[in-house]
Amino acid sequence: MKVDNDNFAINSQYSKYSETGGISKTINKSIAVSRIANISNSAYKIFNSIDLAVPQSFFKKSNTCTGNTLRSRPHEMEFISKIKHDENFNNNSKTLKESWAAALILKNPRVFSDTVNKVLKKIDSFYPLGMGLSAGEQDFKTRMGDDVSKIGQFARIERNEIASIFKNECDDSVTFTKKILLVKAFGAFLIDFVLKKPDFYGFLNAGNNDLSSTISSSLKKYKIDEFFDVRGRTGNIKYTPRNDLGITDEKQLNSFTAEMKDFLLMPDLAHDRPLFRTRLQDKSASRGGIELSPFVNSQFDEDNPLIGAISGSTCCIMVAANVLCPDLSENEKNDLAIAAVALLVGGGYHSVNEVLSVASPNMNLQEEIKARMSEAGEMGAYIRAKSLLDHELVN
Repeated sequence: MKVDNDNFAINSQYSKYSETGGISKTINKSIAVSRIANISNSAYKIFNSIDLAVPQSFFKKSNTCTGNTLRSRPHEMEFISKIKHDENFNNNSKTLKESWAAALILKNPRVFSDTVNKVLKKIDSFYPLGMGLSAGEQDFKTRMGDDVSKIGQFARIERNEIASIFKNECDDSVTFTKKILLVKAFGAFLIDFVLKKPDFYGFLNAGNNDLSSTISSSLKKYKIDEFFDVRGRTGNIKYTPRNDLGITDEKQLNSFTAEMKDFLLMPDLAHDRPLFRTRLQDKSASRGGIELSPFVNSQFDEDNPLIGAISGSTCCIMVAANVLCPDLSENEKNDLAIAAVALLVGGGYHSVNEVLSVASPNMNLQEEIKARMSEAGEMGAYIRAKSLLDHELVN
């Protein structure tokens, strides 16, 4: 049997599972070998002798990657009597915890918005208004508008609203989310356009005589070649209208208590959530061949949610901050990592690890959130939210 590795998807519905615990295989240009979900009346593990009419070597995945040497081990899949994974084969308890964290951040903007506001003020100092703009200034204004005004995106900003968001001192949830989006958009502009034509955007050079070099060094710091070269992600499959925060699927959301659903809902940030598929193997951007995706494999091994693979948007946020505010403290950089989680996990674009592996690999997100809420005198709000989460996890 010929396997088309280019279509080897993890998060896929190509493989379906019968209600009696059997496996129904579908092979059509691709074979999806996925974390097993929606299984009933079964309780046994499948180890190396998995029989899916698929070569045994097909189950080899990268566990570690050092230089050009890959050390692999077979992966284990599990049949269970209680559903633990959602329809996209992501761990239910982890998607809930991550969605809860994003919602808690966005519902407490006063606690988490200081560093975002600091970076945004720098961007505002460059944002051109009025008549007589240079070609570079007009292009900057146009491209920022193009980025943040896309129909259906999370925290969408109308073009004529951008200037007022820069000036808005209010820390409500919606404004806070839009501010993070503006930081992301500015970082994307630096990487995609300024880096290629720095002289054209000379107005951005104030106080930085080598802007191109600064952008390049910042990008190198946050864009980990090993993870991004073989990213392990398809394009967007579809969009689904959502008015809840996070990465839970609709079936899981509907199973929550009314209190948890209310905690995750934020109609003012209604959006179209994208659906990607992540792959164990994908095409190398630099070498061209099909190779293992180190990041996707590492997350698959740990049964961590895989939503959009390693996050390029997080690179944009961190590069923008690093270029504009090079003297940020480690605590402030962690603030931005938390803000990236709020935007990208809150909008359903990425999981927590897909964000933090770029922004702050060693961060314990829940401990950071708890510490910041305690420092801000919001421990009562944290305890109430945590009780809500704990209740949901045990039921």
